[in-house]
Amino acid sequence: LYIVNTNLPSITVKPNLDINYTVRGTNVAGCATSSTVSIFVLCNGANVFIPNTFSPNGDGANDVFYVRGTGLFTIKQIRIFNRWGEEIYEKNNINANDVTAAWDGTLKGQKLPGDVYVYMIEVQCDNNATLLYKGNIALVR
Repeated sequence: LYIVNTNLPSITVKPNLDINYTVRGTNVAGCATSSTVSIFVLCNGANVFIPNTFSPNGDGANDVFYVRGTGLFTIKQIRIFNRWGEEIYEKNNINANDVTAAWDGTLKGQKLPGDVYVYMIEVQCDNNATLLYKGNIALVR
């Protein structure tokens, strides 16, 4: 299960749940041995990156705000609020690293001013663990 590459003598696996693999080997003389390897899939935030600043100035660098990471199944919800608590952006069930679902610093097509905004993000990992994030994002104009 979850075997990605079987180019012997090494095998690459990419499980999304904790799993045990048993490896068996036999030499040319017929001597055999086996060993079990346990793989523990973690979803503890180390695989998630949420930037704290972006500058939607059209220069092609850091123009949008989105969640990045590996081993992430989906961003269940992302919500962004202004300093008065008004929700200015919401997306549900999007993929991590999806630039097309990113916030571009606008509300209803209008550019918002440079300011600090608050986000709430719910991430679901491949192993079905859910992580909740709350923090600030600086929009720089």
